[in-house]
Amino acid sequence: MSRFGDEGCCIKINSSKLLDLEKIYRSFGFMGEITSFKFSKWTSPTSFEFYIHERKFLLIGLDEKQIKITERTS
Repeated sequence: MSRFGDEGCCIKINSSKLLDLEKIYRSFGFMGEITSFKFSKWTSPTSFEFYIHERKFLLIGLDEKQIKITERTS
């Protein structure tokens, strides 16, 4: 039995994608150092919510060639 829990036990990674955080930050008007990126939750197998400086965003299309990011108001 693991001392730290088994939440990550036996999980296989199906795919990965490199996100250009610098480009994402610039696209939404953030300047300077890339900080305060916080993953929130998965909304589907190919989309997730995240925060940058307390602003909420939705990223969709991880399985597509091009992703789409929109800012959420609530």
